Amino acid sequence: MEFVGHVCTWISQDGLSDHSPIMLQWMDGLFWKGLPFKFNQAWLDDWEFYSLVHDTWKKLLNMGNCSTMSQIMEKLRILKREVHICEKKKKQQMLVDLLAIEDEISRIHYLS
Repeated sequence: MEFVGHVCTWISQDGLSDHSPIMLQWMDGLFWKGLPFKFNQAWLDDWEFYSLVHDTWKKLLNMGNCSTMSQIMEKLRILKREVHICEKKKKQQMLVDLLAIEDEISRIHYLS
């Protein structure tokens, strides 16, 4: 366990397969809210993900005199939200595409 400012960090040994999650925890009672940021290995094959991370990470945050670790935690929170929005849009598009394919199959079946 290592302390960086008022944040405790450690590598969890409870990872699955080749995953070893890095855990961050506030030490001043301000605990991370919501679910942890979970990395999906498939994102590495998606260039849109790289752009999303780059654009999100370069955003300047006006957090006053917050520690570097606090800023990283906030950027991860923002990135998590942006990834969720992006994934939701992709799922919606996949549903639209699937419905179009089903319509085409029904049309072909009707014609035969």
